[in-house]
Amino acid sequence: KALNIRVKNVHIKGAESVGVTFDYVYMGIVEKCYIEDSTSPGEPIGNTGYGALADNSCRYIIFSNNKFKNCRHSVAGGHMANHVLVTGNHSNGSLDRAYDAHEPCFYWTFANNHSFSDAGGFNLRGQHMTCVDNKITNPSSIAIIARSFSPVTQQVGIKIIGNTIKNCASDAIRAEGGNGKLK
Repeated sequence: KALNIRVKNVHIKGAESVGVTFDYVYMGIVEKCYIEDSTSPGEPIGNTGYGALADNSCRYIIFSNNKFKNCRHSVAGGHMANHVLVTGNHSNGSLDRAYDAHEPCFYWTFANNHSFSDAGGFNLRGQHMTCVDNKITNPSSIAIIARSFSPVTQQVGIKIIGNTIKNCASDAIRAEGGNGKLK
């Protein structure tokens, strides 16, 4: 594992796959960066297009006070990434959910972020996820969705507290339990 990685005050434009990837990182932070136009149009790269990513067993990761524009997802992660704090970020024009915790994720907190004119705000697929005091404005789809998704068979500890949602073109908050239990 990589340890104590810090990325700060970096401008990234047009990363075809991911602006900043943390893969098997312990205690990493991405802060005060501006990441734009990371869209991953499909083949040969695939369906990434993330501004910043916590992947593959990352632990104790912070994404703080970054600005994202025109990324598929501004912040994403999964594959056992846990104890991730996403705070004070601004997303504009994401092509999918701005903030997307893929399965399985554990102990993620999304706090004081802003999603503006993104396809959606937050996708909470994991256990012990907290979405608190965020602002979602003009989403073209669901603002906050909590759902189960394989291989996680049980979604527990999901908290959606104190968020502000304005001008939502679909459900403001949606909970789905189709692929497992949602508690």
